[in-house]
Amino acid sequence: MDILTPHDGITNEKIAKQQIEAVEQKQNEYKLIGQLIKVSGHTLFKFNTTTRTAGKAVSEEKIIVEVNPRTGQLETRTTYSVNVEKDCYYEQALNMANFIKRLRRRDIIGPEEIITIES
Repeated sequence: MDILTPHDGITNEKIAKQQIEAVEQKQNEYKLIGQLIKVSGHTLFKFNTTTRTAGKAVSEEKIIVEVNPRTGQLETRTTYSVNVEKDCYYEQALNMANFIKRLRRRDIIGPEEIITIES
C-alpha cells in the first residue's frame, strides 16, 4: 500500500479514508499460506463459509517413480493435491463429528448452529 501525502486539494481526512479502504480491501484477499502433511487414518474435510455446508474435500493422488542415484533402485512416492474452492476452510479429522467439533472450537460455526453435510 502506498502512503499518500496531501497535495492539490486532498486533505488529510480524505487520505485517511482512502488508506482505511485499502486496508479493508486487502484483508479480504486469500492466498496459499502453507502445506499440510497427511495424517494417516484422517480424512480431509472442507467447510464452505458462505453456504454453511461441510463435506469431504476432493483431492488428486499422484504416484511418482524415481531412480535413486546413490543406490540405483526405483523409489516411489505419493503426492496429493487438493482442488481448493473459494470461501472454504480445510482441515484433517478422523470423522465428520470431529471436524464439526474443531469448527466449533475455532469459532467458525456457533455452538448451536446447524450445518448441512454434503455426501
